[in-house]
Amino acid sequence: RGEVVAQIVTGGNKLQAFNTVLEVPAMEVPSFRFQLAKQENLERNFLIEVWGGIGDVICAEPAVRWGCKNYFPDHKISLETWYPDFFNHLPLTKVYDTALEQADKSKYWSMKSIYTNETLHWEFIGYAVTQRVDYCSLALWRRQLPVADRCIELHPTPEQMEKTRALIPKKGCVAIHPGQSWPSRTMSPEWWNKVVSLIREKGVEVLVIGKNMGDYRSTVAIDPTDCIDLRNHLSVMESVALLQQVPCFLTNDSSPHHMAASGKAWIGFLSTVNHPDHLTHWRNGGEWGWRMKNFAKGGMWQLKPLLITEEKAVTMNEVEKTQLESWLPEPMEIATWAVEKSKCEI
Repeated sequence: RGEVVAQIVTGGNKLQAFNTVLEVPAMEVPSFRFQLAKQENLERNFLIEVWGGIGDVICAEPAVRWGCKNYFPDHKISLETWYPDFFNHLPLTKVYDTALEQADKSKYWSMKSIYTNETLHWEFIGYAVTQRVDYCSLALWRRQLPVADRCIELHPTPEQMEKTRALIPKKGCVAIHPGQSWPSRTMSPEWWNKVVSLIREKGVEVLVIGKNMGDYRSTVAIDPTDCIDLRNHLSVMESVALLQQVPCFLTNDSSPHHMAASGKAWIGFLSTVNHPDHLTHWRNGGEWGWRMKNFAKGGMWQLKPLLITEEKAVTMNEVEKTQLESWLPEPMEIATWAVEKSKCEI
């Protein structure tokens, strides 16, 4: 029996024999990770591998925080990530900055905040069809967090808060991130320019944020005339600090969307790829969708449902221009909302 299990775990083709011996479905092969960790005396020495894009890493913060403070307070928990500043407020044993060093996995019981579709984990839960914070807690701890603990917490330094506070007009403003990435979630410069001009006509200042990431991710080429253009002038944590202090924020990109969810700004977003419920957050102590509004009229999640019966990979990045335009609100609708929210207290 042990031989058959070992061959399955290492890729051996003994599936029928295993089913015959144990009389259980093949997918119920138990995990040996805990037993292996215990054998090496590592069962209380965790390494959480937090990876993915900026937004993916941010959405792991509640699960990591809850693990440190509530679930495993008597364990050693270390972290490996590209963005260590997102976790500077947590009592972690060690944080590995992936850009500088990588942890020796043999010294830890390691787990990931996201699993790819090439892993067994993907057979049980899909990242693209799960609320982002929930996915990370399920991937790490096999459970959802208490609602109040699902709120994202990010902690810029006092210096970062002071620097960005000086950039924000005192009479209210609207921050925007006109993101450029996949064609299925990139609005045209003309559409964004119309939104901006309508906001400015009401006498409300517009702050433009974003960064050229050196690949396909950047911001569309809007006309920054009469705006406060902060693109490529803020670090990631300075962007967080800014978004925690502005009254209203508009975006079509998930990374700054998740940053803003850590604060109290009104967030107007355009969810044209993922189902909007999967990008909506618990905020303000556990209120679902508090100060958040999706303005998209549809999305790729309607055209290409990610079914478990699909035999081929489903791509969500390409869409006809006319289809994308049909999902967009009239610029006046989103601009009117943003002008109203720009006057709110935070």
